[in-house]
Amino acid sequence: MALFAPHRELGLVNATDGVPVVVRRRGTESYASVSARDGFYILDCKKLTLAMRSERLGGRPTAITALATRKDWTFCATGRVVRCVKRTRELCALVGTRELRALRTFGHHLIAIDVDGAVTAWDVDDDAMQLRSERESALGARRMDAPRAFQANSVCHPDGYVDILLFGGEDGRLALVDVRAGTTVREFKGWGSRVTALENSPATDFVAVGLEDGRVLLDSVLFTVTPDHGLKITALAFRTDDQDDVLCVGDESGRVTVWDLEKRSLRTVISQCHEGPVVALKFLDSQPVMLSSGVDNSIKEWIFDRDDGEARLLRFRAGHSKPPTCVSFYGAGKKLLSAGNDRTLRMFHMYRDQQSIELSQKNVGKRAKRIGVNEEELKLPPVTSIASNDLREKDWANVVTAHEGSTKAYTWRLAKGAIGEHVLQCPKEDGNYEIKTTAISACGNYAFVGAANGAVHRFNLQSGLHRGALQRVIDAEEAPRKKKKNGNEGYNFPGGKRSFWALANQVGGNSDGKLQIGAHDGEVTCIQPHCANRSIVTAGVDGFVRVWKFSELKLDMEIDVGCSVRCGYLHEDGLIAVGCGDKHVRVFDTMTGKRVRTYVPRGNLDDAGDVKSVQISAHGRWVLSLDTKGSVRVYDIPAARLLQRMELGAEKVVAMHLSPRMDFLATVHEGHVGVFLWVNQPMFAFKPPKVAYGRK
Repeated sequence: MALFAPHRELGLVNATDGVPVVVRRRGTESYASVSARDGFYILDCKKLTLAMRSERLGGRPTAITALATRKDWTFCATGRVVRCVKRTRELCALVGTRELRALRTFGHHLIAIDVDGAVTAWDVDDDAMQLRSERESALGARRMDAPRAFQANSVCHPDGYVDILLFGGEDGRLALVDVRAGTTVREFKGWGSRVTALENSPATDFVAVGLEDGRVLLDSVLFTVTPDHGLKITALAFRTDDQDDVLCVGDESGRVTVWDLEKRSLRTVISQCHEGPVVALKFLDSQPVMLSSGVDNSIKEWIFDRDDGEARLLRFRAGHSKPPTCVSFYGAGKKLLSAGNDRTLRMFHMYRDQQSIELSQKNVGKRAKRIGVNEEELKLPPVTSIASNDLREKDWANVVTAHEGSTKAYTWRLAKGAIGEHVLQCPKEDGNYEIKTTAISACGNYAFVGAANGAVHRFNLQSGLHRGALQRVIDAEEAPRKKKKNGNEGYNFPGGKRSFWALANQVGGNSDGKLQIGAHDGEVTCIQPHCANRSIVTAGVDGFVRVWKFSELKLDMEIDVGCSVRCGYLHEDGLIAVGCGDKHVRVFDTMTGKRVRTYVPRGNLDDAGDVKSVQISAHGRWVLSLDTKGSVRVYDIPAARLLQRMELGAEKVVAMHLSPRMDFLATVHEGHVGVFLWVNQPMFAFKPPKVAYGRK
């Protein structure tokens, strides 16, 4: 039995593979069905809150390529199979001949377009679906006849036409098809460019046609819309509330242009509607509200309520637009913090999805709009280290992050969902080096930052003031050896500017031949405060694990690991696990300084990746390690053996973190924008009670 089994994916608002959102009306409310790669979500459009979540389709990862809805049924195309889901439970499946790329419900028909451009129709009325669910009838598909060499790629239903659908082709032609008879009624010549979008207008006999060369045509031809940028049209939407004649056009750059149909002119432009191509645009019935989705893992609602006719952002749901690279459980384990290459820091709630937020970075959107640049250019660099503590959440900043290439560490107030008041930077010369790792004390009052030159400094989170540094005291004779190991010039050149006596007053030296230097020679890779504030444990590439007294900031113990340390994790019982440069995982007792365990990857050591992350479970029996090749290993400390080596998913694991309650393992993967949760199976496995011999 695998130790961890897949549970769900957090932060995936809209799959980034370009599957359009489907909006349907049930009673007086509108709902949006959104692809979640191997399942789907149903969102209430009133507040964009989660209404339902489906099970994993087929019981295994199967990417959805198209969606369609009818009443309580949701039809999901996965490969050449259409999976029929009633509310959230899959009941039956329809099988095509080729991989499907588009679905459309029309009356009691389900229309499917495959990759070869062939059109297939199924009867999906209530009686037919009941027969399929009870497996009393297969009820096969009907193929639609098409013009010669016609390959369909899009479809819409013109209002007022019974059993008639309009198909757009790869060569730019259009075809009217009678669905009931399965024959072509009329063929329209193309415009020399591939059809990329079709949308029926509220006016009878008019359909908007979007082309790959950037043109939008209203046929029967009222006028031609030709945006000046010439980008491929990806989505079209007409306003349906009879208050204003508006056509919205989305393109592959993420821009939406709004056209006034009465004046036949451009009204406004939503320049940064999405990062990347716009996938779908849809006006809610009888409302001046437009729903948009893109490949940036976001869904937005725009309202047209201004006197000048411009749209403003009403509400939105978003996750990471680029794959995250850091993940950490927050507090008791109901929330997670994650950050990635999209330069955002986000908090996800495991059970209340509406509480998930992106932490604000001081009006980045307004500043970007004012100076005319992309928001991402004004955001902080990607996060490389996250430290948090929920004890002082309501008092002051309780999250500290280190950023790629930055010499500063930034504080965040999770209670306000925004960046904090203070920026932490090491004083004097240490402030010129990049911050590599961060930590927060158990009391929540202090933050520790480790720099690339080996310095470790302490700051007060309430005031942001510097509160000392971890420094070693060495003899003058030892200083040249330390500096030589660090690859810098020596201290002992007689009479020189770098001599010991010249540096004594600058770096804390004295006339007794003592010199104070940084916590480590080289980059600091680990800072771990003790749970009772008794000590601070640090490690670095110099191959030493050092234990410091918390109150005095003096060195208490030094452990020579024998090779560089890449990562570490301190357990509350005093054990620290470190991932070493020789691909071994070692466990030390910080109370006695003795080595407790050494774990070596099985097989050829050259085939294993470098250790990237380690963690000790809450009960102190497991050590989890992650290497650069994406393999997760679980070691048993009392038994001193490997329990399991896991490849969690098809894509490489980039970061991981085990929850404090040990019920879930959170991972982020290469190429995925969501945070994956894996359930701890031994924790929830049923264990029958032991019965004594001869007793019941």
